[in-house]
Amino acid sequence: MTFHRALSVVMLLALASVTSASGAEETAREVRIEATIPQSGNVMGVGFDSLWMMSLTTKKLVRINPDDNSVRDIAITGAVGPFFYAGMAVGEGAVWLPDAGRSMIYKIDPRTNQVAKEIQADLLGGAGWQVKSQDAIAVGEGAVWAISSNNELRRYSTEDGTQVAAVSLPSRSSGVITAFGSVWITGTGNDELYRVDPTTNQIAATIDLHSDPRSLAAGEGSVWVFNEGDGTVQRVDGKSGDLVATIDTGTVGKGAIAVGGGFVWVSTHAEPIIQIDPRTNLVCGKFKVEMSEYSSIRFGSGSLWVSGGAVRRIKPPD
Repeated sequence: MTFHRALSVVMLLALASVTSASGAEETAREVRIEATIPQSGNVMGVGFDSLWMMSLTTKKLVRINPDDNSVRDIAITGAVGPFFYAGMAVGEGAVWLPDAGRSMIYKIDPRTNQVAKEIQADLLGGAGWQVKSQDAIAVGEGAVWAISSNNELRRYSTEDGTQVAAVSLPSRSSGVITAFGSVWITGTGNDELYRVDPTTNQIAATIDLHSDPRSLAAGEGSVWVFNEGDGTVQRVDGKSGDLVATIDTGTVGKGAIAVGGGFVWVSTHAEPIIQIDPRTNLVCGKFKVEMSEYSSIRFGSGSLWVSGGAVRRIKPPD
């Protein structure tokens, strides 16, 4: 496999406009880009001391080493073009990449950097249709969870790849994560969040949300959902399932969300980095970073990672 060295560390400054709860504009702040890695893409995952991304540049899975920002290409034989990847999940000993074009989930072994298993799976999207979700697969609770083309949550064994269960979802759905002993799914069609009990494989709770919920993340004791229809982030308690806060980001449209370093982070085309303080449930910073229409955001190894025309490694603002 070929190794590529990332560009040398770049010290770039981007101005940030910060608005307080009263709406008054505060002094501009700066965000530091620690490295620019020349790989474009929008599907990322963090785990096994690495950042993983499906590259639009090489059409391969790339593994970025945070120690030196070096990149390793991992070829996936038979894989369809990168527009068919509805997310990525990292955990349970592997990296899981869904290929809707082939109706396949690839299990990648991080020790060998090779595909250890191909799991036949009905996935959101399919041949001739570009996937619009970045979060349609999750791993945890001893299983791989994937949203299917017919609005079901499919459960697959992490050991042999067999389908264990299928949970009928009340509406068209787009995002799924595992957290706090449950599986959480954004019901985009009905503006809802579904909580599935992995011991029964049934929906245990339905939480009403704002318009067009899609991306979701977990941390700080909560599940966080970005609603693309009105630009709000909604916070749901991970234990009780109660809706505890609705935060207006001021940005409507496609976005991604992550939690790490004591903050919640949202990335949209209009606002590449939005910082939310979970102690106050308020937006505490907005930052500009050069991006393209393909974007996502993740937190790992003490850094923010924002994808687009390249991967930007960013020192998180305080």
